[in-house]
Amino acid sequence: MGRRLTRPGVKRTLGVAFLLAIGWLYVGLRVFDLQAVQASELESQALGQRFRQVELAADRGAILDRNGRELAITVDASTIYANPSEIPDPGAVAEVLSAVLGIPRGKLVEDLSKESSFVYLARKVDPKIADTVTNLKLPGTEQRIPGIYVLSEAARAYPAGPLAAQVLGFVGIDNEGLEGL
Repeated sequence: MGRRLTRPGVKRTLGVAFLLAIGWLYVGLRVFDLQAVQASELESQALGQRFRQVELAADRGAILDRNGRELAITVDASTIYANPSEIPDPGAVAEVLSAVLGIPRGKLVEDLSKESSFVYLARKVDPKIADTVTNLKLPGTEQRIPGIYVLSEAARAYPAGPLAAQVLGFVGIDNEGLEGL
């Protein structure tokens, strides 16, 4: 009678319980590590992912003479650009755009055939021309031209002409001051 009676599976049950205890211990230690040890570092990373600083360019102000006449002002303009990879027939699209934009057809075909996803077609054009381009249809269809887009921008205008041009200066295509005020 020196035998101990054991129920079958007790060792297996104890083994599974031990593995579960190790797993829960690992999870608890990981939670403690994330919540207490790394909390401030993770918080700063989270804030960095949610917020970013974006510099917004303000429109240039008007320059007036002493009598209040405008010498330099900012006006609305549009830039027309294309994604050549979306254009089905560069020749047909160039034909239609050439008439509206006044750009030679060959130049437009060259630009619209590039292996690129972005190409400027015309910059600083009148918004009315941009509206016309937006509403253009492919020849023989009622479908708008795919791959042609319009972006609103600001342009510098000089209502008084070249008056005081050396003092007022001028801006480049991206409205960066190149000379003068």
